[in-house]
Amino acid sequence: MSPLYGIFFQQKNMRLDSESGRSLNIVVVDDDPDILHIHSRYISLLGHKAVAFASPERAISYLMDHKNSADLIITDYHMPCINGVELLSRLRTSGVETPAIILTSAPSEVTNAEYSTFRTPVIAKPVKMQELNRHILSFFKTNADVESLIHRSADAL
Repeated sequence: MSPLYGIFFQQKNMRLDSESGRSLNIVVVDDDPDILHIHSRYISLLGHKAVAFASPERAISYLMDHKNSADLIITDYHMPCINGVELLSRLRTSGVETPAIILTSAPSEVTNAEYSTFRTPVIAKPVKMQELNRHILSFFKTNADVESLIHRSADAL
């Protein structure tokens, strides 16, 4: 993949989700390069592969071209041109049903209508790595598994 589409981050030697034996492919979208790097780094430290995009349009293009390659989308809400909800709306209209998490510094700005449309978690920034891990795992584990992994992850950090 060319740098035009994104940046890959992966570190396999620190798997906090070792019981699942599965590394997730997570698309991260944020127009702030520093935040994008931090969240991508969090994901790699959690043992997953992050594909990072500073442009929502490039993320949409990538996800439409690779419909089944991402396990999860983590997107910022406030971005130029389109926000995170609009990004998800365009993807859903195109048949991309990948689960998503919306991150925002102003969670009260995400309307009830937007939330109910996608039923996706809205997490306030700044987000801690353990909280992000809990939300990622909640898509792929039962509640008991999530609690066990959170406690083990906290010990590993």
